[in-house]
Amino acid sequence: MVYTSRHAGVSLNIMKRNLLSLIVLLFAVCLLFTNATAQDATPLVAKLSPSSGSQVTGTVTFTPTADGTQIVADITGLKPGKHGLHIHEKGDCSAPDASSAGAHFNPTHSHHGGPDTAERHVGDFGNVEADASGKVHFELKEKNLKLSGPDSIMGKSVVVHEKEDDLKTDPSGNSGARVGCGVIAAVK
Repeated sequence: MVYTSRHAGVSLNIMKRNLLSLIVLLFAVCLLFTNATAQDATPLVAKLSPSSGSQVTGTVTFTPTADGTQIVADITGLKPGKHGLHIHEKGDCSAPDASSAGAHFNPTHSHHGGPDTAERHVGDFGNVEADASGKVHFELKEKNLKLSGPDSIMGKSVVVHEKEDDLKTDPSGNSGARVGCGVIAAVK
């Protein structure tokens, strides 16, 4: 079969349109896959164990949502009152006083603060308040917390402190000893 120049031009135009449609379709599929992967990220959890001679135990769960990360903490064994709660830079709770967890996780090199201050460390969650029986249930929605990537909290630790965080004093809010510590890991 021999194509005339008119048929060759039409066939070439059809091929160009089909190729352009294929490229647009592939781009759309890539966008859908990227968004689905980001929204379907695995929740993370830190299981708190006692440190500094305390009886503190509990869990802190980080669940990805469409508009950030939902943080839920359930802790027992605290003295009644307020206690600082932070993410620390190392996923190591092996020291008896949890000093092995290092300093606060601070990838932005900011000053210490609380959830409502303009400047703060990424993991400055402020205070949790233990009831008369030493129990805490705490929830916070966080927009800037990363569960994956270079500034991820995965493999870091969560530390609960013996005293109230003043939400201003660098580096740790003057919140005293580390009474509970847990490494942040993927939910199994």
